[in-house]
Amino acid sequence: MTEMSYRVEQVFTPTSQAVLNFVPRAGLDAAVKDALSTPGKQIVVYGESGSGKTTLLRQCVKSYHAGWITTSCHAETTFSDLLLDAFDQLDLYYAESHGSATKQAFGTTLEAQFLQAKSAVQASLEESATTGHKRIVVPQISPQRLAKWMGEKDLCWIIEDFHKVREVEKKALAQAFKIFSDMAMDYPAVRIVAIGATDSAREVVAYENEMRNRVAEIHVPLMDIGELRGILRGGDSLLNIDSSQISHDIVNFSSGLASVTHHLALNACRAAKIRSTQAIKKRLLEAELQSAVLTYIAESSDTLKARYELALKRERERKYHNTELIIRALARGPQEGLSHAQVLADIRRENPEYPSSNVTLYLQKLQSEDRGALIRRTSAGLFRFIDPLFHSYARARMNPELAAPGSGWSAAFSAVIREAVAMIAIR
Repeated sequence: MTEMSYRVEQVFTPTSQAVLNFVPRAGLDAAVKDALSTPGKQIVVYGESGSGKTTLLRQCVKSYHAGWITTSCHAETTFSDLLLDAFDQLDLYYAESHGSATKQAFGTTLEAQFLQAKSAVQASLEESATTGHKRIVVPQISPQRLAKWMGEKDLCWIIEDFHKVREVEKKALAQAFKIFSDMAMDYPAVRIVAIGATDSAREVVAYENEMRNRVAEIHVPLMDIGELRGILRGGDSLLNIDSSQISHDIVNFSSGLASVTHHLALNACRAAKIRSTQAIKKRLLEAELQSAVLTYIAESSDTLKARYELALKRERERKYHNTELIIRALARGPQEGLSHAQVLADIRRENPEYPSSNVTLYLQKLQSEDRGALIRRTSAGLFRFIDPLFHSYARARMNPELAAPGSGWSAAFSAVIREAVAMIAIR
């Protein structure tokens, strides 16, 4: 048993980065650390949602930087928005040092420039409040100055979900990559790390070929069985519990997603009324696992409904209900996914004239936020649902015959899915 006591929410963290229960991934750790230790090297980290990209990165960054600034993106985020957000967060670091003696004149000059820019931004805020105009970037804030201000404080700039922004913004960040790389002569550690849930680095940042040797592209794959089991073993040790009876099912259901393992383990602990480290070891049983899955489905029901409504929405009548046909084909396949050719073959069993180009177009659409982002393209070139629950739901929703009762845990889970489908009642 551990001598320390921890809350269960500190150990199993499905919606935040793992700190106490971080599972090292040797090859990936080494790749990130090599990039962080190379002056001028910018970094693109990519992989599926829930694969642990941000957790891995932050665990490594803290060994090489005094701190970091994190900005998050959505579809409407502009590069100007990113600059302003980073500048706002820099204020904390400069406020802490303001008034203290600065050893280097260069540092004093930069601090004066920062305070001048802060005043200009404040003035623009006051003007926008009265005129209703959108906040703008003042001339004093540029990628060059941001790199200097961050370099002076030994900070790293982490930009999350950059794959969501428009192509023109990706090109603007690519220019910033070059600027930050050029600053390495004066500030060896200053860098940008862009994170995206994509299948390639170029889907995150549209940088030019001349930057190829100055950007580290790091793919974070889904966790393997051993790594997912490591999450559960870590939780067992920190909380003095025994999850061995349900660990196999949790790992299988998670399908490589660390976030799902954390989520189910957290739900199972709560079902067993485990709130913190136990004085006497407590075993998690099948009843807790079933409760955990039910809770997971209930918590996800609104998301399921919203995403499937987007995916299946028909803006106008066409010969084929394209998204429904593709979802049904993927639901018939394994959780690991199907290739383009396999999806087409499945659809053509009932629709022999179905065009291959429709598969290409609507597989792409189903990966977009506009269509619910239900599926992902894996590094192996397969198309799969973004979450095991989405796959199981699709099997029951689109192909009820595939969710027929079986034996053991699979039968129980099929019953849970059918119950969830009836509850959500998507027509």
